[in-house]
Amino acid sequence: MPIASRIRMDQLVKKLESLEIDEGIRLESENKKMFINRSLSGVFLVQFGDSKELHYLDSASQVFRLAKSLGTKLHIWTY
Repeated sequence: MPIASRIRMDQLVKKLESLEIDEGIRLESENKKMFINRSLSGVFLVQFGDSKELHYLDSASQVFRLAKSLGTKLHIWTY
C-alpha cells in the first residue's frame, strides 16, 4: 500500500506540475472526493468519488480551479 503525504491547498499547483505517472492526489471535502492522476502524455485525469467517468484536463491551473469548486475545507493527500 502506498504511503500518503498530506499537502496544503497552496502547494497543490506545484505538486500537480511535478506529478509523476505513478503518483496521484486525493482531495476530500465533507461529502465529495476527487482523484487526480497524470497520463504519459501529461494530461491530467480527474475522477469524482465512485464515478467511472474521467475528466481530461490539460493544465495544473484547470485542475486547481476544479479542486477549488469542492470547497475551502479540503483534505489533500499525495500518494
